Amino acid sequence: MEGFAWAAYDGIEKTLANIARSMTKFHLTGEALWERMERADRKVQERLERTATALEQAGVPYAIIGGNAVRA
Repeated sequence: MEGFAWAAYDGIEKTLANIARSMTKFHLTGEALWERMERADRKVQERLERTATALEQAGVPYAIIGGNAVRA
């Protein structure tokens, strides 16, 4: 059974290495990085507003929690 555990670990390690190699790497700095972060933040805010609107129109009670609540 011990050999099986190492084989499984080796398989997981190789899979994670392949995932890491295939991930898109971003090399943004300075103003471009800030613009990307601001755009991502706006998208989250827009999704939150659309969701809240839909829940309010449907009469579903809800609460905003986590980072969005702290931000608000």
